[in-house]
Amino acid sequence: MKYEIADSGVVLYIDENKDEYIIEKTVFESSFNEEAFFKLLKKIVKGHSNKKIEYYLKSDTPAYKSVIKILKGEGFIKKLKKIVFTKEIEKQEPIKKIKFKSLDKVDKKMFFKVYLDCIMSSEDRDLKEDKKDPKMGFKKILNHKVKKWNLLAFDKREVIGLLILQEYGTYYSINLISTTPKYRGRGYANLLLQKAELEFLKDGKNKKWLGSTDEKNKPMIKSFEKYGFKKVRDLYCFIRRPSS
Repeated sequence: MKYEIADSGVVLYIDENKDEYIIEKTVFESSFNEEAFFKLLKKIVKGHSNKKIEYYLKSDTPAYKSVIKILKGEGFIKKLKKIVFTKEIEKQEPIKKIKFKSLDKVDKKMFFKVYLDCIMSSEDRDLKEDKKDPKMGFKKILNHKVKKWNLLAFDKREVIGLLILQEYGTYYSINLISTTPKYRGRGYANLLLQKAELEFLKDGKNKKWLGSTDEKNKPMIKSFEKYGFKKVRDLYCFIRRPSS
């Protein structure tokens, strides 16, 4: 369930389910209001102490360092820092080297096996929670609105990776892009990115395209840059565990 909470010019954008409470975005409508922000955060922590609370903070948020200080004071710890990239969507030639099949066209057990292979062998810290509970991570994929954007990639009959795309408000996003361990370092990431661009072109809504990855995931950073993405900001992820 997505909604907003606000107080005195501070707006927090929330995505809540039975297990998680995620603060996706913070907006200060005029300037940083420390008192109002602290009041909202305190209310969230008190009202949802039984849930895992995640807080995403953009580096271009006004007074973001002050926000971080308040978060730490309320028991949040830094999970990781991600680098956010953007790229204009451009016309692409059809891909001939590899084929793609959507989740509704392949066996779900097979898709889950590839998903498991990809996340368990990844060093991306953003997948840490999925590694702990891969079935929950896969359940989120099954619940994605655009089912055709959950894709397996094949080179001949071999599965070489997967591509999970999503639409968030005013932009398109890559939720997960990965090749299987056997096929890493062979240039397939570029073809997966090309497929994402082709899908967004077909959708035809002229939205921004954002990609992000853990700051320590150097191969993915290199793939984004090689494909023409430009860095726009850092994104900090903080987490507060449920109270015992």
